[in-house]
Amino acid sequence: MKKLFFFLLATIMLVACNGCDPINPPEPPVEKYTVAGKVIGSGGTTNPAIQTVDKGGSATFHNIPEAGYLIDYLKDDGNILPAIDVYTVRDVSKDDSFEVAFKKDSIMFPLLRIKWIQNGLFAFIEGEWYGFNIHFTRIFSFNQDGTYSETLDGSTSSGTWSLNRNVSPMTLNCSGRIPFTVETLNEKEFVIYYIGTTGVISKYTFIKLGDK
Repeated sequence: MKKLFFFLLATIMLVACNGCDPINPPEPPVEKYTVAGKVIGSGGTTNPAIQTVDKGGSATFHNIPEAGYLIDYLKDDGNILPAIDVYTVRDVSKDDSFEVAFKKDSIMFPLLRIKWIQNGLFAFIEGEWYGFNIHFTRIFSFNQDGTYSETLDGSTSSGTWSLNRNVSPMTLNCSGRIPFTVETLNEKEFVIYYIGTTGVISKYTFIKLGDK
């Protein structure tokens, strides 16, 4: 009877410890936590929005502004951090999150979000400004992918554009044209000019036609 009892007990222990290695016991399960990037307001995203990582690990996020926006600031554990596009949360030991806020780029936002219609043409000749009556309709639209379209009296053309903000005043480069100097750019008015080979300054003024 005792032999039968010990046999049954040994069987139960073997079943309960199926796959056990007394020399190399299994590792305890690794604790996992979630880390999330929370966008305050609008104007961009974090990628990914949330991550699951092992305890002691790290999670890296890309903060991506929408066209016409900039990163304003990051906030983690109550601390305001610099505006950086890649942020890593290290040594994760609990469920955690950080905040990122975006703001309008005062230059790019109106350029990309507005259709501009020309309402003025001026030339600086021999020390004096001359205004010209406009008998045509010109509309400019600048796109976030670096292309633009121009409609002139119903005919549409297109090209590429770039804005050089490293010079003052900044310049607008449109494919196939002399670079324009930007005099004014806000959500109501857009003024550009260029100096021709003869020294004549030609200035174009645009006003907001509507939102794109």
